[in-house]
Amino acid sequence: MRGKLFVSLAVLTVSNACSSAADHLRGAESPTSVPLFSENPPPPHKTPTPWVPYAVERSMGAERCPEDPEDDSGMTRLGGVNRACFGLLPRHLAEVLAAIPEEHIFVPLNVRTESARRPQPYAALPGRGAGPDFIANVDILEGILLRSFEGNDPSDSVYLVIGPFNCIDDQPDVAPEGEYVVNVPACRSAHAETRIYKWSSAGRLLDVTQEYLAAPALTSSEQVLTAPFRPYLDTQKLARVPVLRWTINLRDASHPGRARDHGHDPVPMPDWVSDSRRFGDRLHLGFAVWNGRDFERRQRVPASLWPQSFCDPLRPDMRCGKDGQAQDGRQDPFVDEDIQ
Repeated sequence: MRGKLFVSLAVLTVSNACSSAADHLRGAESPTSVPLFSENPPPPHKTPTPWVPYAVERSMGAERCPEDPEDDSGMTRLGGVNRACFGLLPRHLAEVLAAIPEEHIFVPLNVRTESARRPQPYAALPGRGAGPDFIANVDILEGILLRSFEGNDPSDSVYLVIGPFNCIDDQPDVAPEGEYVVNVPACRSAHAETRIYKWSSAGRLLDVTQEYLAAPALTSSEQVLTAPFRPYLDTQKLARVPVLRWTINLRDASHPGRARDHGHDPVPMPDWVSDSRRFGDRLHLGFAVWNGRDFERRQRVPASLWPQSFCDPLRPDMRCGKDGQAQDGRQDPFVDEDIQ
């Protein structure tokens, strides 16, 4: 009974928080709602200029931030919140985490709520909207990544979430590596998926992934060349830039009976594949660049929008190369040199 009561109370308070968020989007205040995350700091409405690393987080009461801008000991997985501060989540990220419908994510509401009210690693980033973007990695199971993409108008803002959305209990051909052992009634094990959420004018958090980040289409020949793989969304630069990238692996050359735990052995790249798609043993499917209202599809981007590893322009690292080369010495054929 106590467990049921706790969840009921949590649902009630999260409903109030969702209503509060909707009121915020309309520019109104709700006199009756008591926000669940009143102790979580609200994000600033304007991006400070000039940008000073960690100034935003410290102004929001972060418990600690790295003293050394080259210290990467705080790197976390799923996008890597590189050299993050530690403190209570920005309020809007906490509200999104708690408001994800329970039928979407295999983490109970009370677990998400409790975690959102505890200090977590997070970082502020200059974005394309009026206020700064934020990225956080919440310590639940293998980690849940949250990333805001702010708009000039609050109603344009969207939120990326990477977490246990894909139950693999009934998918025997899916390798268990990287699984979340969720052990909830609806699912035992799940894989991470990337989703985009947005607040509606009525205060409901909506899954708008297909509207904002639908997977690129493949030709029938490309589907044969890459089956059974699906387009992969690379999120590894999100702690640096508001950009993602679509790629897809070439199919495995091994015979079907070979053990599934072997390394990827891709087929040779066929001659008919155009240069606009060739990317090592993968096909390049384009970049998704946030512009303050939507994700633009681009074939190419400048290096400032797809920096090499360790080359965070906000928190420079001594391992960043000075010659524009990637760490393995190869240049990305779809990343252009920045024009000074």
